[in-house]
This record gives sequence, C-alpha cells and structure tokens, in this order.
Amino acid sequence: MFRNPSNQKTSNGIGLNTVLLGSAVLGAVGVIGFSIFKKNQQAKSRFATQLKDYHELHYGKFDLSKLVVKQLSWLPETVIHTSDSNAKLSSSDKFNIEVKRALSRWNNLKLLQEGNQTAYRNFVLKQPESEKLNFATFQIISQLIKNLSPSAYEAVTASCFITMTDKAKRFAREEGIAYSEDSEKFLTDTITKCPSIYPLWDEISSGAKALMPYVFLKDTHARHMLYTEGGNNMFAVLKEGIKNRQISKEQYEVWFCRWLINIVGFRGHVEPAGSIYFTQNTADCLMDLKNELDKLWINSDYDVMEGYLKKRAERLKVKSLFLSHLASQMRLYSPEEGAELQKWFDGIGEEMRSKYEAEFRQFCEQTKITSTYGPAVLDTLRDLGCSIAERAEIYSLIRSSTVATYQQAIESGKVKSDTPLCFRSMALKANLQQIIEQYRAGKISSEDFSIKSDGDIQLDTKHKLEIRMKKQ
Repeated sequence: MFRNPSNQKTSNGIGLNTVLLGSAVLGAVGVIGFSIFKKNQQAKSRFATQLKDYHELHYGKFDLSKLVVKQLSWLPETVIHTSDSNAKLSSSDKFNIEVKRALSRWNNLKLLQEGNQTAYRNFVLKQPESEKLNFATFQIISQLIKNLSPSAYEAVTASCFITMTDKAKRFAREEGIAYSEDSEKFLTDTITKCPSIYPLWDEISSGAKALMPYVFLKDTHARHMLYTEGGNNMFAVLKEGIKNRQISKEQYEVWFCRWLINIVGFRGHVEPAGSIYFTQNTADCLMDLKNELDKLWINSDYDVMEGYLKKRAERLKVKSLFLSHLASQMRLYSPEEGAELQKWFDGIGEEMRSKYEAEFRQFCEQTKITSTYGPAVLDTLRDLGCSIAERAEIYSLIRSSTVATYQQAIESGKVKSDTPLCFRSMALKANLQQIIEQYRAGKISSEDFSIKSDGDIQLDTKHKLEIRMKKQ
C-alpha cells in the first residue's frame, strides 16, 4: 500500500531532496488552499450578516433558512444584466439587485397570504395615492395565494429565490446540461434536468418538487403576456397543455401565482417596502389577462391575445387592437392617455396606419420568439421627456425598421432561431438621446440600426443595415 522508503534514490542526492521539495510544495499549496477557503468563508459570513441586517431594516424579523441564504449568496458573484441599466447604482448595489428583488417577492408573498388590513397597508405603503391598489383588489389577489395547496405555496415560495446565476451555470455545465442564456429558459432547463444544483432543492417537499416544472413552465412568460411583448405563440404551451390534459388546474394556478409574485416584486430593489409596482392599474390588467387565460379551460383554442387586447382597448377607449397592443407596451391605462395615442395614430396618414396595422397582424401570427426589452425602450423615452405621440412614433419606427431584418436573419441562419429580438442596448439613455435628436430633426431611418448575432439592436454609426456576426 505504501512505497518502501528503502527504495528512495539517495546516492546522487536528488531522491530525498526531491521528496523534501515536493513536501514543501504540497505544504505551500495547502496553505494557499486554506487561505482561499478562509476568504470564501469570510465572504459568505459577511454576506449572511449583510443580508440579515438589510432584511431586519426593511422587513423585520429575519427567518430565512441556511439553504436559502446559501442560494442567495450566489447572486453577488453574478453580473446582472437588467432593464434598469440606466440606474445610477454603485457596483455593490448592481450585484445585489436580484437579492433585493428576491426578498421583495418573498415578503410580498407573505403579505398576500395574510391578506388582512395590516398586510394591505404594508403592501401599498409606498404606492402613489392616485395609483394605489384598493383593498378589494388586494383581497382578490390574496385569495389566489390562499387557495394554493401547501405544496403549491411551498413551490411559489421557492420560486422567489431561484434565479439564473454564474454559479448555477457552472454547476449545470458540470452536469453536462445544455442550457439557454435566456434567464427564464435557463430556469426551465435546470429545474427539469438538474434541479439538485440549487441548494434549497434539498429543503422542499416532494409535492413542491413535482410542481416546480410548472412554476417555471417552458415559454410561458406572463409578464410578456401582460405587456403583449410577443405574439399568439406566447400562449401555445398553455393551450396545448390544457387541450391534451397535460396541465392540471393546480399546475396552472401555481404557474400563474409564481408570475403574480414575480410581478409584485419587480421593482423591489428600488423601494424595499411592500410593492411599488403592483398598483391598481397593473392589478386590473393582470386580472384581465387571467380572466382571458381562464377561458382556455372552456375552449383551448380561444384567442387570448385578441380577448385581452379588446379589454385593454375598452379601458383606454382606443379604436384598434394595434393601439391597444402599443398602449400595453407603453404602460398606458387611462382614457385620457388613450385619447392622446389615438390622436397620434389618426394624424400619421392612411399609408402609415395601414403599414403599422399590417405589421401588427404579422407580429401576432408569425412571432415565434418573444422580443425583449421593448417596454424598457418606451420607459426610457418617457423618462427623457418624450410625449405619448413621440414615444409611439419613435418606438414604432424602431420596430418597423428592425423586425423584418431580424426575420430575414433567422431565415438565412445568420441568427439562431431561438434568439429573441432584443432592445436592451436601445433602451439605454445615451442611445435613445441620439435617436430622439435624429427624430426631431426628421432624419430617423432604418439605416440608423443594425442587429447583432445575439439579436440585440444597435445604433449603426456606419448607416449600414446588416447582421453583424460575432466571432465563433
């Protein structure tokens, strides 16, 4: 079992010295390894302390388990790409945006589960008075959470903390799992193929584990549905699952409630007190969406997109589904805002109206992969002082100038078919300021944009409309 010491070569003086040198090297490596281990443990301890302090400051008693803390500890090591790229945050804040959102989701879930007046006051604490969620709607939303089975509630709770991280990617690679770089698809891939990479997986019950694939159901992004960021294909998985009895009512409800909590905590990093995002307008639209989705249980071929946009059009008093779709992405809610949008549309001429309407019909019927960051462009345009008419015009020109080129790139194989059209770069203030200047000077055109191989729209300073391919 052990090498005999008498066999060491000592006659020329190198055998024993080599052994001693090797021992010294191993000892040094051991010291370095221990030093790295110690630093990692110190970092984890520091994160746990910071997490506890932050939670107690904003949410009260800290009662997260060690495995959840471990799960959250993966986030500060991950570079976050978010639609909040315009925010002026320190590096540490940027790394912890998703930690704060996770805590917001979880604490708002608990408030909805409680569902009483005290919980309601805490939920709407920082909402503007004019947009504040009313107590009656809060109770309706609360009842959706209360109706969940214990296993379903546990699964929704787990969803608050599971996100795409660099460490999760590394573990997935070690498991030999092919995964998407899209954050939602990544969660579907890993939860269905290698869920045990997540620390908190060991903590949840078998019943909750069975529901997790429906919590992160493939290609069913409810926030995209809410703002009509994709076409009819957004509803395809739900339709097929319900039609073929592959999705039960409980699985459907746990899917929806996961997205409800995701939306409730969407801006939780900005104001860690209740939900600043889930105002009355947002709640009304989400419930309109759910009412349309529920009709799939009666008729699995029901056109959810059309039904939802008709309801939005009624609220806004606009005359077309295209305007209802555009208003959804612009986050317009009132008849007054609808009137401004309608006035813009009426004033652009018959040719442009027909063009935008035709493109919208094509968008609904042919869009297979939902584009991303479109509403972020509109939000930034609003923040830069653009009127409703200017926002509608600039965004429509950008989309009209890029969607056809994107589709051609997909068909030619220059961009992968599962790559979404992405407006992340266009949503940055610096880029949109240039576009606004060109628009106001009457010089905006399709030649101002190009699309990278990852689907991201860029300002093309060379004025060449092309697909720029990354080096493989």
